[in-house]
Amino acid sequence: MGKIITTNILVACLISLIIQSPVVAATPVKFTLVRNYLIVTTVTIPEAGACEFLLDTGSNTTVLDKGFAHQLGLQPIDRVQLVTTVGTQVVPRAKLARLTLGDRTADNLEVIYSDLREVRAVLPKVKGILGQNFLAQFNYLIDYSNHRIQFVDQPDERWCGAQFPFSQAEGKMLIQIKSNLHFMLDSAIADLLLFDADRKKHELGRVDELSRPMNLQSALGNQVIWQATIRTFQIGAILFKNLPITFLPQRPEDEGRIENGLLPMSLFESIYVNNHQGYVIFNPLTKTTTVNQ
Repeated sequence: MGKIITTNILVACLISLIIQSPVVAATPVKFTLVRNYLIVTTVTIPEAGACEFLLDTGSNTTVLDKGFAHQLGLQPIDRVQLVTTVGTQVVPRAKLARLTLGDRTADNLEVIYSDLREVRAVLPKVKGILGQNFLAQFNYLIDYSNHRIQFVDQPDERWCGAQFPFSQAEGKMLIQIKSNLHFMLDSAIADLLLFDADRKKHELGRVDELSRPMNLQSALGNQVIWQATIRTFQIGAILFKNLPITFLPQRPEDEGRIENGLLPMSLFESIYVNNHQGYVIFNPLTKTTTVNQ
């Protein structure tokens, strides 16, 4: 991870001076952080009980390991195309009766199932990937420092900071960086990633130490990538220096891709995601509430 430097731009946090109704918050959900960026948490599925899942804001749907899907007795309703950074695959789609994380539950949840061998090579106990079709229903804080997820209900007035609006497109959270670059917030990647590098890398600023081409392999295919270091990368008041970045060349199947790159959420100590109003706060501050007696 690159060094993080906070500039002198201060975000003013409003202090409440009147008695307000308390905000009801759920008990935090603990998670395990693997390799300093992968969030592994426990979900509950009635047919299977407690199961370990990888939380992935970069996946627009929830994915089950195909062996686990068969264990649950799921019946496919159709087949859809699964697209990743290294290839595509046609996979079955089904409906899961219920899935719960903490005190949040989704019924009749769409799931696809596939061979998760790359995920399970790193996380052998993981049964699936919890994606945006579950997460986008709720507001939550991902606290990397304390390894917890905090779900909140509206109105929430405990966290403040610069609000970065995001758009929801194809189930993805997209924020604008620079003048015309849109990055998807992704909790399951380690480094900043840029697609169509030949045309877009000059828009990020100075890039050093471009590596020789490397071959990224997976069950879905192979992809040539380059790795480098970007001198400075700024989001609001947060300035990153000497940040690792991965470049991917343009592929025919990427022609309709709506995002220019992927932004790792693990770059930050915490992130507040307000799906109801469509914004995120990076490294939010906790408001202090003063009550008049």
